[in-house]
Amino acid sequence: MRAKVVEITPHGVGGVAVLDVCGADLLSRLETLAGRALPKPGEVHFVRLIRDRDGAAELLDEGLLVGRGSEGLSERIEVHLHGSRAVIQAVREALVDPQGSGHTRDATVGDSLEVRYRGLAAAAPTILGARLALSQLEGPRVLATALDALLEEPLEAARTAGRMLASHGRYGPLFHPQRIVLAGPTNAGKSTLLNLLAGEELALVSSIAGTTRDTVLGRVVVDGWPLIVVDTAGERDADTVGPIERAGQVLARDVAARADAVLWLVQACAKGSHRDAPSCATGPPEIVLHTRSAEGLGGDHKDWPPGHVATIEEPEHALKVVGESLRQTLHLPPLADLERRVQGGNPPPIPLDDDLRSVLKRVAGAESDSRELGAALDSLRALM
Repeated sequence: MRAKVVEITPHGVGGVAVLDVCGADLLSRLETLAGRALPKPGEVHFVRLIRDRDGAAELLDEGLLVGRGSEGLSERIEVHLHGSRAVIQAVREALVDPQGSGHTRDATVGDSLEVRYRGLAAAAPTILGARLALSQLEGPRVLATALDALLEEPLEAARTAGRMLASHGRYGPLFHPQRIVLAGPTNAGKSTLLNLLAGEELALVSSIAGTTRDTVLGRVVVDGWPLIVVDTAGERDADTVGPIERAGQVLARDVAARADAVLWLVQACAKGSHRDAPSCATGPPEIVLHTRSAEGLGGDHKDWPPGHVATIEEPEHALKVVGESLRQTLHLPPLADLERRVQGGNPPPIPLDDDLRSVLKRVAGAESDSRELGAALDSLRALM
């Protein structure tokens, strides 16, 4: 395990700061500062960290040492300090640069990756996403273990990197919600559907055609996946609309062209409103959803044709239809297996950080080029 000192609490002002220390040399220096043997895994020691400064004892801080590791040997120690930035810096310097040379960066290269994962967890749109990000660092530290194994097996590095990148392709949308645009003719139920998906009244709903002029955005969760859903101005004969509504329709088409998918709503009973195929073969994929009253569709919703919903009378059925359609179109897998793995402490190692993915792409693409592979692995070591 590489020697490093990582601040695992968020940067900034706080009452307590936690440093994660690993590597034989750094642990030996920590033992010297503490003046006693380091705690075994699961043990907690109260210590006074004292540095020898030109023959005089200098108290850096009083804090806790927490043993982390396995088989009776602490491979890592958490150092719980007071949150003063001056105290944190002094302890780090005493561990990394005991001679006061000013060269502290080499042993702290790994900071940014762990800090950024914690930032991803804090910004995750869903609880599962936050837990997934944190699970990469905690417990068995699956991310560090996978990267260490990759570096130790260079002949398998390209394939290992490919598998990690595939995991990100599968679960990356948990951190980068895809954008869904609701489009279609006026009075097709777009605003009603947005409110249903969001669970609150975001868009004004009215029977008056052309009520929605501007785009209305909602951040929603569908079957566990975070999505950005955008309501837009409805389409109708341009000769019957004013300049403001016409501008809204132009904006709607522009927003739809840049979406990850377009959910096209039409009234099942509206003459000439039926739509079966995407309007543009090179544009985002389209899902056609037919809206109508439950009475108009008749019978039990289990007997309704595919893609037909009564949003107001049968909201649960509408949510199910929309969820299944979006998952299929966006290639979003069910999340039950991932939830079980995260809950069980066995999540897949996922390169959520942009810089890490960039390096792993280099590794994956250098399978037959030993020189490029070596350079890519050196970049990975520096990033860790």
